Amino acid sequence: SVDLTIFALLTGARRDEMATLTWDRVHINDHKPAECSWEITDRKRGEDLKMPLSSQAVALLKSRPRLKLADGTESPFVFPSWGKSGRIQDARAPMQAIGEIAGKHLSLHDLRRTFTNIAIRECLIEKFRTDIMTGHKPASADVTARAYLDLTELEWLTPYVQQIGDWIEQQAAIAASKNVVQLQRSA
Repeated sequence: SVDLTIFALLTGARRDEMATLTWDRVHINDHKPAECSWEITDRKRGEDLKMPLSSQAVALLKSRPRLKLADGTESPFVFPSWGKSGRIQDARAPMQAIGEIAGKHLSLHDLRRTFTNIAIRECLIEKFRTDIMTGHKPASADVTARAYLDLTELEWLTPYVQQIGDWIEQQAAIAASKNVVQLQRSA
């Protein structure tokens, strides 16, 4: 649930893409970090996608515990729950906590928009690439790009996904250092 929200921020993924993510669609290569990816299947529009992962998203996934089910097997879901479906259906509780800190109501889709804003505004990544990283078909692509560019195996976007993950990590470090200073002042 908290991990799902962090994964949303690091990937710009849709709620159902994350909630239905199973371990067999996560590919982590410790020897070649640039080849780490996750697959989005059963999309409402378009073909399955193989999306690159930032080192921050890889670290999050590697830290995820595997839920043991009553029959002794492991849950196939990366973000499991004890509910009937076996997977997280929503992330209202963590999003409510984040919203209280931010001072406004937030949803998982807001984290998707935040990913897009970080990509375009903070990391200066073109909208064309940002659209692809969020699973949209790029509207701005010319006829040649639409016809010949591989829009299913997206490892060529790894440097951009990593740039976003690094920016988020940097901002978290800045916020953490400000909190330490404030705590020291109040002590």
